[in-house]
Amino acid sequence: MRSFAIFAVAAALIAPVPAAWADGALAVGGGSFGFSRNHESTSHAEKLALDNCGNPQCHIVMTFSHSCAAYARSPNGHEGWAVRPNEEGARGRAIENCVEHGGHDCAVQTNLGYECDGF
Repeated sequence: MRSFAIFAVAAALIAPVPAAWADGALAVGGGSFGFSRNHESTSHAEKLALDNCGNPQCHIVMTFSHSCAAYARSPNGHEGWAVRPNEEGARGRAIENCVEHGGHDCAVQTNLGYECDGF
């Protein structure tokens, strides 16, 4: 009986572990934005991002997996977004993207303006 218990424990240790959910999306439109992260499929992530955006003009602008995404906006209404391997890179590139599109004083939207998934 003891050898069976050892076998069961060994089998559990070497059994393949399912991958963590790691699909995310960003929706933007009508001055609103919405993220989703760590979902089981891209389509589910996109649906939730649109729901979180909450504006009928929202559309998906990017999806991401096992990475970080950020959204920046300027007071004059210009926007930028980016996906990078880490939060700092995503935030910096989103601001640069916003400026490149005509934004002034672009900033990542506090608390909800970035997401990392699959870590």
